[in-house]
Amino acid sequence: MLDQFTIATKGGIVLWSKAYAPITHRPVDLLVQDVLIQSTRLDSTSSNKYHTGTYSLQWGFANELNVIFIAVYQKILQLPYLEDLLRHVKNHFVARFQQELKMLVDPECTTFPDFSEFELEFEKVWRAVEDRETKVRVAGKQGGAPRKFEDTKKFQTTAKGAKLELEELAQSSEMNLGRKSGGKMRSWKE
Repeated sequence: MLDQFTIATKGGIVLWSKAYAPITHRPVDLLVQDVLIQSTRLDSTSSNKYHTGTYSLQWGFANELNVIFIAVYQKILQLPYLEDLLRHVKNHFVARFQQELKMLVDPECTTFPDFSEFELEFEKVWRAVEDRETKVRVAGKQGGAPRKFEDTKKFQTTAKGAKLELEELAQSSEMNLGRKSGGKMRSWKE
């Protein structure tokens, strides 16, 4: 379960945030301080995950606008849909507030835009991404019954599986050759 989602500037100014559980030890502040401001972990090979205390944080950037999208969740959880959520939230937020975000980058900006209208749109995007992930997971279970070993790729690498595969190929080749040329299949030993 997502504990918090925050949209902020790379300098640490929070543009929009939604908390779903009480957050302790200010993990977003630690991310901004340790990773973004000090740039201790920013390079092309580093992950976009940060762990602090009992929390894990995953983020995405809108570099051209200096905006970061941060998802906070319990470290013990695995939320496979987070990259998808970050990408979709970024696309929706930037599309909806592009002018306001460009104003923030302008050094002569004196007013702070209101991003509170984003809450309903965020909820819709989050639910859609979660629903899609649930459907994919359920479809992957194939009705809850595990596959037979004979239906797996690993079976094909066993001696029995390889022999069955060769027999099936030989039968289909004989049928195809027999229809086309009326000849027999040659063996490798000839």
